Amino acid sequence: MSVSHVEEVETATLEELFDFIDCCDECLQTNNGDGNNALLISTSPCPQHAQPHSDITDDAKKTPKRRRKRIGWSSSTGLQRRKRAELEFLRQHVQDLEAYVHQLNLPPTLPNFNLMKSDIRMEEFATLQLEKRLRSEEVNRVLKAIMANQLDKHNELRIVLGDSNNYKKDD
Repeated sequence: MSVSHVEEVETATLEELFDFIDCCDECLQTNNGDGNNALLISTSPCPQHAQPHSDITDDAKKTPKRRRKRIGWSSSTGLQRRKRAELEFLRQHVQDLEAYVHQLNLPPTLPNFNLMKSDIRMEEFATLQLEKRLRSEEVNRVLKAIMANQLDKHNELRIVLGDSNNYKKDD
């Protein structure tokens, strides 16, 4: 059974269904409101509107159907397009992560001392490194002092709150 024959049979049954519905509507309009007659009439197809099945298939054969050209992504559904886009995004993300991992695996680069032609540049570099180290040591001392101060306040508050809890227990 070919696809075109199946489509013809389906369209024939749809056309018959529409004719049946039209017949039922006409029969209901001619009825004077008796519900029983309307029910009996609506269950049987009207002979004046019924068309033979062969006439319907001949009509379907007369009108050629246009085939849609399917090019590339136009033939895919929205879900497939979203999946493709997501896969493309994930592939790009994986490439970015692999490049980042490769960069992390490389040893850290030190300044190229071979490019420095004189001892003055070496002295400047050493002086800068010394200044950075001294600044970081000073920051560490300040942070340690702040932390010690916070610990002292914490201990004092704990003692005060502990004493106030003792007074509440006595009451």
